[in-house]
Amino acid sequence: MLAIASLGPLGAEARADAAEPAGADSPGACAGLDEAARWRFNHQPTTEADVYRSMGEGIGDEIIGRFIAFVPSLGLELERSSPSPGLAIFWTATLPFGPVTACRFSRGGNLYVLRPLRLVIEPGILVRKPFCAFLRPGLRAIWHRSAWPLGLGAGIGSTLFVSDADRGSASISPELLVHYGRCCAPLYFLLSIRADRFFPRRQPDAVTASLGFAYF
Repeated sequence: MLAIASLGPLGAEARADAAEPAGADSPGACAGLDEAARWRFNHQPTTEADVYRSMGEGIGDEIIGRFIAFVPSLGLELERSSPSPGLAIFWTATLPFGPVTACRFSRGGNLYVLRPLRLVIEPGILVRKPFCAFLRPGLRAIWHRSAWPLGLGAGIGSTLFVSDADRGSASISPELLVHYGRCCAPLYFLLSIRADRFFPRRQPDAVTASLGFAYF
């Protein structure tokens, strides 16, 4: 990075000719890739094929986002002392933040980035007796390297139940996560295993395993 910065315009031309890495796994390295992408966009000719390829990726990302917004995640919740699990159906809204810890160029030349922290909120229903709705806000952290298909994570949240039978209860809910997909473009499979300990003790403690799609 220091050598590139010290070469000035001549270094920029050499950088354009050199093969750039497809991805990186640190804030500084990803900032360097972003700078290289901006230089290439401003100084190198763009072909019609490049434009259509980039537009196609943008349209594809929008389709993926709409798909994930409508398709729910599914899980099985097993309560303490319960002979059979209940079916959890929920949707996840995610807001990533924090430093960029991984990045990768797409085939269309777009630079996708991954931020490790994300706020989540999950409205859903639990199909059991009694049938009830829930809302789960939480915070997650995901570690996923640019060249790996598999990432790991953990989170903490609170599952809020409101029903006539439960009369309202909230939990402390840690979780473990498996994040599967090609970093760092949209669309991953997300496996979550979480425990819920409820307060007040109107709701039995439970363990839930779920699988669904994630945009980030």
